[in-house]
Amino acid sequence: PTTGEHHRQIFCATVKGDGDLEKLVLYSRILNTNKDEGSITFSPDDKIIYFTRNNFNKNNNYQLYKAFDNDGLGQWLNEEELSFSSENYSIEDIHINNNESVLYFSSNMPGGFGGYDLYVAKIKEDGSLSEPKNLGKNVNTELNERYPFADIENNYLYFSSNSYNTLGELDIFKVKRTENGYSKIINLGPNINSASNDYAFTKLDHENGYFTSDKPGGKGGSDIYHITLKKNGTQIIKGTVRDAITQSYIPNSTVELTGVDGDIIETKITNENGQFNFKVESYENYIINVSNKYYEENSITTNTYTANKKIYYENIDLVKTKRKLS
Repeated sequence: PTTGEHHRQIFCATVKGDGDLEKLVLYSRILNTNKDEGSITFSPDDKIIYFTRNNFNKNNNYQLYKAFDNDGLGQWLNEEELSFSSENYSIEDIHINNNESVLYFSSNMPGGFGGYDLYVAKIKEDGSLSEPKNLGKNVNTELNERYPFADIENNYLYFSSNSYNTLGELDIFKVKRTENGYSKIINLGPNINSASNDYAFTKLDHENGYFTSDKPGGKGGSDIYHITLKKNGTQIIKGTVRDAITQSYIPNSTVELTGVDGDIIETKITNENGQFNFKVESYENYIINVSNKYYEENSITTNTYTANKKIYYENIDLVKTKRKLS
């Protein structure tokens, strides 16, 4: 993996009431071998396990496998390697969302944008996988995109990358899924990311999450961190609509707060000082559209990049509509 550390065996732990982990044990003596086992994920009905294993080939690449547990007792049987595995490239960081019959993974297979890219494959009714599809240039770059995680509502995809505007090595990012693909990518910020490798973000529920990091202060190497996902305060976008030439305030302008999917969230009218404000959510992309009968329409894109209490300030300039000569 990108972090330089190998996953040797698969372990599991009990989640305590406060979200902390305890009772770490080896997951399965059937799946764990003297080879390197990597990531695992389960089908929505928990009867099929998908996992990766390094067969110690010349490139240390991981292949993708699945096994079956028809009686629910963890007796994983009929293990098989899946069709698009290859010793010539690696398949890693696999993830299935329980509300969606698709498998996400990262791979350096040929045909990508460079390094490791994120892919998705549909899970057919018989458990076989369709040919994988690259998530495209709105997500993948010439460097590495790793550790995909889709939230339970299928609204957001979280992943790690050492591209974009990182704080250090691998950072954790979030991107909203839209009808046309994916929206602008947001860095989860310094509350989570650091100058070290931060990766493998996952949500337990709406209030608890986990990620892995090799930042200083841990037990050594890469450690798992538990984070609380509750908001730490209200976030507000405050703005002023102005004349682009005179910089004078423009009252009675219509201001629409829109999500990246195009849905209008809220509409405001600017006051006598051209001001407006909206309460917003953390780690989101927004479009602010402004219109006034005497001016050309204008819009800006902005994002909320922290979970802490924050006020974001935006000035939006409008150009007067040219009068038509009669």
